[in-house]
Amino acid sequence: MEKREFLEKYIADRHNTNCSKWDGLKEKFGEDGLLPMWVADMEFKTCDGITDALVERAK
Repeated sequence: MEKREFLEKYIADRHNTNCSKWDGLKEKFGEDGLLPMWVADMEFKTCDGITDALVERAK
């Protein structure tokens, strides 16, 4: 899988979700458009295999 394809498939945009990491930059640092340099597990969508397994188990 190419990098661009991975990012489009698995990165979750958390802007405008009341997330302090993304929506609180202006209040904390005085400007928007900064790039927080940490990664959290909630930044990624759940992999298809995990979702599929959970759906099967729920059935």
